[in-house]
Amino acid sequence: MNLKTQNLLTNIFSIVFGIILLAAAYNHIVNAEIYLAMIPPFIPVAFADFFAVISEALVGILLLVPKTRKYGVLGFSILMIVFLPLHIWDVFRVKNHENPLVKNFNVAVIRLLIQFVVIALGFWMYGVKRKVLRKT
Repeated sequence: MNLKTQNLLTNIFSIVFGIILLAAAYNHIVNAEIYLAMIPPFIPVAFADFFAVISEALVGILLLVPKTRKYGVLGFSILMIVFLPLHIWDVFRVKNHENPLVKNFNVAVIRLLIQFVVIALGFWMYGVKRKVLRKT
């Protein structure tokens, strides 16, 4: 796949993920209670909500603005890594029947595997953006 096609795909993914992250940030504000099951007991709820809203909104905006997209895809990858322990924790909560967010073990494992794919996709997109910027 040539660099032009890779850049087009990266732009499409950036817009899709940017919109998803902005929607998630908004949802954290209007439906904060649905995220309570995701927050480990040792993390203050107010901090978790504040961090999620600010980071998701900031990365979402960076992904949508073409001039900042390179930083957005890097921020996206980092954000997905930051959220990774929550997905791992949820898999163990399902297995131990400890009020998980996802009630089905197979679904929790699939969700965790998708998280790894999304992280890899983010780093691939960052690599594409770096190549495109070097050529210009």
